[in-house]
Amino acid sequence: PNTGNTSIISRLMPQTIAEVLILILLLGSALFYYLYNNANVFTPPDTMLAAENRTVPDQPLVQPPAPETTSEPASAETTLLKTYDAEGVPAATSDDGATTEESHIADDSASGTPGRTDVAITDEPTVTYEDIGALLSASESTAAGNKISAYQQLFAAWGQRYDSSAYSSACRQANLMSLSCLHKQGNLNSLKTHKRPAVLKLTDDKGISRYATITAIDGELATLHIDNKTYTVRLSDIDRHWYGQFTLLWKKPAGYKSAITPGKQGVIINWLYAQINDSETGASEINNYDTYLVDEVKKFQTRYGLTADGIVGPLTIIYLNTQNSTDVPTLTGKI
Repeated sequence: PNTGNTSIISRLMPQTIAEVLILILLLGSALFYYLYNNANVFTPPDTMLAAENRTVPDQPLVQPPAPETTSEPASAETTLLKTYDAEGVPAATSDDGATTEESHIADDSASGTPGRTDVAITDEPTVTYEDIGALLSASESTAAGNKISAYQQLFAAWGQRYDSSAYSSACRQANLMSLSCLHKQGNLNSLKTHKRPAVLKLTDDKGISRYATITAIDGELATLHIDNKTYTVRLSDIDRHWYGQFTLLWKKPAGYKSAITPGKQGVIINWLYAQINDSETGASEINNYDTYLVDEVKKFQTRYGLTADGIVGPLTIIYLNTQNSTDVPTLTGKI
């Protein structure tokens, strides 16, 4: 019997071993699959600690929607302010200057009502200007009277009095005061270049000519006199009613009759030498407009943006007078 059992076991052993091996392989495969999908379970301690210490980028917080607020109707204490910049132009204007920025400031001193904004009000003065078109249309003076008043203001800028009843023209009276009229056609830049008060020939909205005197320019604003009344207006408004015609006064040096050209001689050359060298008196022996003096005049003309041709006419003399005299009125101050 023992021999029979041994024989049976010998026959079953190969099959049992094969089945065990197959079972081990299945268990191994299952264990590998489990480990592959749950690797963190067996992460070494140091690796897990490093993973815990990793910095996760901050995620943007989603803000809850702000509660809706209903603005209250403007109260009777609401103030409408028109603001201007340092140059007197409305804070926000369109290209044609038609619209301005307005800010409504409500008084909420009683309680901090949501939706209201506190605005600090400074002590800086508000610059106001007149509507030149309305001023010209409202003028009730005759054409002659309006022109006379304009020249009265021009003479007043020079510390003189214009007497229209004693002289046939303002320029004739100016000659007796060592002044001369200069009639020009230009633009706003021409006024700034000549730097002198001037009478402007303007046109109102109906096409009627009116005269006004400009005596000061400050940024984009100007001081204008109409019918012996003084106003502050915008240069851009002047430009809309002005075709460029103006008359100014300038101070003639003694002996001046016409433009001083190279080679000219006379007492006037001594005056020119003194002005160019910024001295109170010239050299008595200098009476010829020679090459040296011509070069000095050209340097002066170049320095102030004038045509450097060495010819001393009204504009060069105006600049010489502005540089060396304190008794001449200017539009924009000393050079």
